[in-house]
Amino acid sequence: MKFNFSLDAAIALTLTTVFFYTSGQIYLNGILSPFLIDSVVLNFSVQDKIYLGFLKGANEYLYILGACLILFFLRYIFIYFELGKVIDKKLIKLIPVN
Repeated sequence: MKFNFSLDAAIALTLTTVFFYTSGQIYLNGILSPFLIDSVVLNFSVQDKIYLGFLKGANEYLYILGACLILFFLRYIFIYFELGKVIDKKLIKLIPVN
C-alpha cells in the first residue's frame, strides 16, 4: 500500500512532533531539576517525551493553532473586502496638498 502525503502535511506533522518533544523535554527538566537529576539518567525514550509533551502542551498547541487560524481569516477578510484600498484613500485625504 502506497501513501501519498503532500509536503504540507509532512511539514505540519514534523513541526507538531517537534513542539510536543520540546514540551516534554522542558517539562521533565523542570520537574527533575529541583532534585538535581538530569532526565538522561532516568533513560526516558523519545516516545515518552512526546507523550509527556502532548499531555502537558496540548492546550498551548491549540492556542497557537487558533491564533494562526484567526490571523488567516482576518487576512482573508481584509483581502476579500478590499480594505487596503479604503485605507489608502483615507490616508491620501489626510495628506495636505500645497
